[in-house]
Amino acid sequence: MNDIEIFLAKHQLADKQKKTSVLEPYQAEILELKEQGYSDKIIVRFLEEMKGVKVSQQWLNRYIRSCKKQAENSKPRPVPASVQPHSADDGQAGIPVTQIKIDEQEAERIGRLHNVRVGKRKFQQPDDIDVKDLT
Repeated sequence: MNDIEIFLAKHQLADKQKKTSVLEPYQAEILELKEQGYSDKIIVRFLEEMKGVKVSQQWLNRYIRSCKKQAENSKPRPVPASVQPHSADDGQAGIPVTQIKIDEQEAERIGRLHNVRVGKRKFQQPDDIDVKDLT
């Protein structure tokens, strides 16, 4: 055994467990108050007076953000339309929807370019000034 294992065995310290917040037992109530539109300041007062938990407004805000982030990460994400292929009756089976849209946009862009005057200046430049005419 090395020194670390001896120390942990001597003091009967378990493996490091994930820390839990003091606000964890009140998560449902906190989020309910937040959804009802109450400010963080009022929620801090509620926790202090009704639950006996004293936390700062900044810490409460950080806790609420982390709860919302965890909720967003746990939601199943919908499959984007670009992955779903066209049906076979379109005659374009197996081609992603976004590829077809890109092809259509490219055709429109090329059509608009035919109206552009290529090789000619967009604005007319004044003719060269003759010095003899200035006098």
